[in-house]
Amino acid sequence: MIDNSTPGKDASPGPRPLAPSEEPRPRYPEPETSYTCSMKPVHVFNVIPSLPPALEGLRQLAYNLRWAWNHDTIELFRRLDTDLWESTGHNPVLMLGTIDQEQLGGRGQG
Repeated sequence: MIDNSTPGKDASPGPRPLAPSEEPRPRYPEPETSYTCSMKPVHVFNVIPSLPPALEGLRQLAYNLRWAWNHDTIELFRRLDTDLWESTGHNPVLMLGTIDQEQLGGRGQG
């Protein structure tokens, strides 16, 4: 067997140095402060949106899963606020909790 390598030289050139933009970043940034809080909440508040009496049935529809396969009910929630219906991921409970109360008041009077 013949050795064609020259003495003192490696067969592979080795890794090239990294440019500053290519330097590896840490996988997860270290938090600036590292402490945990094990306190329990003093109070828990459940916020229930105020619905006009004429629209109180919307709450029952929202908590009843029937809305999920009833196209008329889905369209009812969509007509309240199309953008909000989309941004809440078609969640009627979340939608009723975040919809503008003045907007509901106007719908309940008509």
